[in-house]
Amino acid sequence: MVNSSNCVSGMAPRIFAVLMVTMMGMCVMAVQAQAHKVNLFAYVEGDRVIVEGYFSAKSRAQDCLVEVFDEGGKKIHEGKTDEKGMYSFKLGDFPAFTGGLKIVLEAGMGHKTEYTLSVSDIPGSAKKDGHPTEQPGKNQPEALPGPPVGGSAQVADQAALIAAMEKALEKKLEPIVKMLGNQERLLLEEKYGGPRINDIVGGIGWIVGMVGMAAFFVGRNRSGKN
Repeated sequence: MVNSSNCVSGMAPRIFAVLMVTMMGMCVMAVQAQAHKVNLFAYVEGDRVIVEGYFSAKSRAQDCLVEVFDEGGKKIHEGKTDEKGMYSFKLGDFPAFTGGLKIVLEAGMGHKTEYTLSVSDIPGSAKKDGHPTEQPGKNQPEALPGPPVGGSAQVADQAALIAAMEKALEKKLEPIVKMLGNQERLLLEEKYGGPRINDIVGGIGWIVGMVGMAAFFVGRNRSGKN
């Protein structure tokens, strides 16, 4: 009569080997999926839109197609990322559009992602809305009554001062906008980046350890009975 405990203990190495092969296959698949997941981030800096494509913190989406669509789904621009996974374009070069912009990045092999810039993300001075551009000082308060000759000069000086202040403020805010954009990108990476390689390997190591302990106790029981 065959001892059932001997059968179980004899099968333990085979079960362990099968589990090891299965887990190694899962590890390879998870690593490949993580490595090929493409991410996209975009932000406005001045009158330009900066696009960043990346697979991970150290792997950039190089030479990838970037397409820009308006709110109605019409493609209005396209380009390609550089060796750093970066691409930028000037809003002023676009035809008239309203609303936000949808930016799509294609990395090949079916890998595709998109990012949407809402209306609030696009400065009103940079986007085109199909209406005539307002002249500086048109909506400014009328100058106080004064000499006829000096009145127009005062309005012009006031408009020039406001324009200079806006330009200086925009220049000061650019680093802050970029910093906030980088912070948002890090938050997106943390939220959608998925498990890291270290997490995957650590999980597999934990499973292998549990299987090893089980095999050890099965072998110990077998030795004790013999």
